[in-house]
Amino acid sequence: MTTVVYAGHDDAMPHIDPVVKQWELDTAHRVGLAVAARRKALGLTAVQLAARTAELGYPVSRTAVTKIETNARAGKLDVAELLVLAAALETPPGLLLYDGLVDAPVEYLPGHEATSIVAVKMLAGQLPLTESNEFGSQQQRMNLAASFDMARWGVHLMATDSAWADARPGTDAYAKAATHLAERRAEAHRAGMVINDG
Repeated sequence: MTTVVYAGHDDAMPHIDPVVKQWELDTAHRVGLAVAARRKALGLTAVQLAARTAELGYPVSRTAVTKIETNARAGKLDVAELLVLAAALETPPGLLLYDGLVDAPVEYLPGHEATSIVAVKMLAGQLPLTESNEFGSQQQRMNLAASFDMARWGVHLMATDSAWADARPGTDAYAKAATHLAERRAEAHRAGMVINDG
């Protein structure tokens, strides 16, 4: 990392690589979109969401909610805000960071891409954050297992969460998700994997 020293200051400030800065902006943008989508799915206004955060003990103002949703903070997102917003939105923080359903790709670190469910599992400590292990059949199986888990979770969520009322059993969205789940299950069986549907 290169540093830039400003005249009159003893402190060196890091120079942020443009690619890394873009990743920071993209990540904050993705979180903002997920916050807005979940807030709207719950039928909340930004004011109501701000009130929920205050009730949880860490107030995030309506203005801050709007700035997070529109990425008007130059990519900056406070960890405390992420946690309290997730609680106020009744969703795990990992799903605000990596909100892609089923097996949507996400850049979880600059230059490192995985499926959303793999990124959530990395965040939860269930998988290593870096590719220190050999990328091969084990990694492919891990991705397939994660993709299956995400598909199963998506079908379950559509069937049980009131925020997904437009995707209940019998709808096209539910049928598409169920088909995707069946395809992932078949792939896993073809790969010799044992699937626990429990």
